[in-house]
Amino acid sequence: MRVLALLTLFLVFQNNQTAMADSFPPTSSLMNQDDEAMSSSAIEQEIEDKAWDDRINERNRLDKEYTDKLTEEKRLDDQYTNKLIDRQRLDKEYLNKLLENQRLDRQYRDKQYQNKIIDSKRLDRQLQNRQWEDRQYQNKLLENKRINDEIYRRQQGR
Repeated sequence: MRVLALLTLFLVFQNNQTAMADSFPPTSSLMNQDDEAMSSSAIEQEIEDKAWDDRINERNRLDKEYTDKLTEEKRLDDQYTNKLIDRQRLDKEYLNKLLENQRLDRQYRDKQYQNKIIDSKRLDRQLQNRQWEDRQYQNKLLENKRINDEIYRRQQGR
């Protein structure tokens, strides 16, 4: 857009120079043509330099935008990576706690099982003791019955 405006300005300037040159005598016309050619080439060079400067400025602006976008993308990637690392750490902590709970549950179940075994043995001993006491009582009863039968026979045999 700027180039087009400068080109238009140059053409208008050139037309004005040509119109002015026509009003001067021929010797001055030759001088004006030389001046015009020099000024025309200088203006063209200035327009070209300005166009290059505009392109360079635009390229620098685009490079800065691209760099800013890359920087933002890297920041977001780093942020995402940090969140993933935190998530993995939390997952690991959760798994460790889960394993600890399972170990404690197993320990508790093992302890309960051992307590049941101990209770079972204690009850077995109690049962055996009662059975032994019952046999002792039965033996005493049998002994008493034998003694009573003996006494009864003696009394009968007298």
